[in-house]
Amino acid sequence: MPQLSRRDHSPVPSHTPPNAHDMTAALARGDAAVFDGFYRAWFPRLFALARRATGRDEAFALDVVQDAFVRIIRSPRVCPTEGELAAWLRTCVLSASVDRLRTDARRQARERADAGRNTEAATADPTEAAERLAWLADRLAELTVSDHDLIRLRFDVQRSLAEIAAESKGGTTWGSVQGRLRRTLDRLRLAASEYFA
Repeated sequence: MPQLSRRDHSPVPSHTPPNAHDMTAALARGDAAVFDGFYRAWFPRLFALARRATGRDEAFALDVVQDAFVRIIRSPRVCPTEGELAAWLRTCVLSASVDRLRTDARRQARERADAGRNTEAATADPTEAAERLAWLADRLAELTVSDHDLIRLRFDVQRSLAEIAAESKGGTTWGSVQGRLRRTLDRLRLAASEYFA
């Protein structure tokens, strides 16, 4: 799990505009004008906290602060004192920091996994790949004319199921085309799993 920096435990500076109670009460009522002033007053301090908490670059910290302000808007809290307001805002920023770090860690893990799969595919044995292609060509040649045409139209010509159905004789529906295609592909997958097991 991503860790916050040890330096992020100092409280947000309490140089807030006076009358924290009235300000947060107005925020809770949805007063857009008050929020604008609140945002300008607190943004620099919350941004600095996000940079310290995450140890990341400016863009990452900006995303964290944006997330924090979204939480503030969605779940406003009336804070009687400046100290309580500072503590609440600090909690919002640190919570948003943790969530962003977790999301970024999952993204990096997915990218590493994708890179690994791409590397494996690029370094696959070309002889084995050629064998698989030759086997597939043989199986396709063994299909009935109608099933072979169905595979060709769907994957080579890239026709939609509805288009294939419209071009078929006898008023075939796209659902029927889909069923035929699925059964044909299932047979090919089963044969492949048995042959290359």
